[in-house]
Amino acid sequence: MRKSVFLAIIATLSMLIVLMMFIWFVRISVNFDSLEEQSIETPDLSGFPDGTYRGFYEVFPLSVTVDIVIMDEDIKSIEIFNHSLFFDMQVEEVFDGIILNQHLDLEISEDYKYSELIFLLAIMDAIAIDHIIEETT
Repeated sequence: MRKSVFLAIIATLSMLIVLMMFIWFVRISVNFDSLEEQSIETPDLSGFPDGTYRGFYEVFPLSVTVDIVIMDEDIKSIEIFNHSLFFDMQVEEVFDGIILNQHLDLEISEDYKYSELIFLLAIMDAIAIDHIIEETT
């Protein structure tokens, strides 16, 4: 009797774990589908005060916080301030291209597509004028 109750509890817990994993994967899939629909636009930096801007973007299970330094209406540096465990740091490879070309129009890598997309969306968020964290005079 005790053995059958124990097996029933184990079976129920196993089914709950499988159900929770299924829900988790569906949620990730829906979030990533909506992420691919986001449009990436290079913001106009004319008239922006010099300073450091912080931006954040999150799509479960990825998140990133970036700091962007703008001087003389150009992006001078990009730094990842904080990121989630699943965020792929390989996106740092695109920093130089953004700074050199001064636009976010990038070829998105299939290898770390979602990390790049949320990184670019965090940059767009950072450049919103109300996200300045340090003004340079």
